[in-house]
Amino acid sequence: MQCAPAEVTIPNLKKIYGETLFWAGLMDDGNMFKVYTNPETKSFTLIIVFSHTPEIECFFNFGARFKAKKKGTGI
Repeated sequence: MQCAPAEVTIPNLKKIYGETLFWAGLMDDGNMFKVYTNPETKSFTLIIVFSHTPEIECFFNFGARFKAKKKGTGI
């Protein structure tokens, strides 16, 4: 897993991939999970922010063909 300061990761996701924050959620262990997406290209990046280093974002995974579902429609 590669990690970097948020002031580097966030602008690069926007500049290079056109991705912006789509969703963020706090996990039971206190860490945060974020999903950045580009609705035009369907690219997405999954990031984990660990509670003990909130200024650092770690790349968990990335992909293509992102599709948001309407609430209540299932997977």
